[in-house]
Amino acid sequence: MSTRIPIVPLMLVLAGPALAADTPALREPGRGELLYATHCIACHDAQPR
Repeated sequence: MSTRIPIVPLMLVLAGPALAADTPALREPGRGELLYATHCIACHDAQPR
């Protein structure tokens, strides 16, 4: 019986770091974004009417 390396787990191990590098970093909201979320969103939502 020959020893075979499972292809799918091997591919996941090798591709993992490359896939993780594409995830965007979380950022803190800016002053304007906080101001909008606090006061303006009640009347002006993101969806146009």
